[in-house]
Amino acid sequence: MVHRSDSSGTTYIFTNYLTKVSTDWASKVGNATAVNWVGDIGGSGSAGVAGQVSQIPGAIGYVELAYAIQNNLPYAQMQNASGNFITPSVDSAKLAADGVTLPDDMKVMITNSPNANAYPIVGFTWILAYVNQTDKTRARNLSICSGGHS
Repeated sequence: MVHRSDSSGTTYIFTNYLTKVSTDWASKVGNATAVNWVGDIGGSGSAGVAGQVSQIPGAIGYVELAYAIQNNLPYAQMQNASGNFITPSVDSAKLAADGVTLPDDMKVMITNSPNANAYPIVGFTWILAYVNQTDKTRARNLSICSGGHS
């Protein structure tokens, strides 16, 4: 297993999922942005993980879906809380957030969703942006990225 050697939100989401599906993992390793990976190989950032996986026959690792898609990396179906094996996609990731109410502090995890069609390793990404953006090009690009209108 190739893991992130640096502290990351991707590791936090992945280990959060693992703590939900394995009591052994939860008690021995836990959930954090950096954990004590026993006997495995680390890579810095998604590029480091992907690079190590590509060089080691039979290796597996974890990167965010956007990175895998942008770099044409193979990815695996994972079994969700309903017992279904789900292919990662934007649509199966969105389903993990269905029905989730965001608390005031915005601290919520959506890994291992009970939604039968949701990919189980999903987390929110937050963007902090000015409401009144003074740079018109940046404002337009933010609007396009968020699905808004310019």
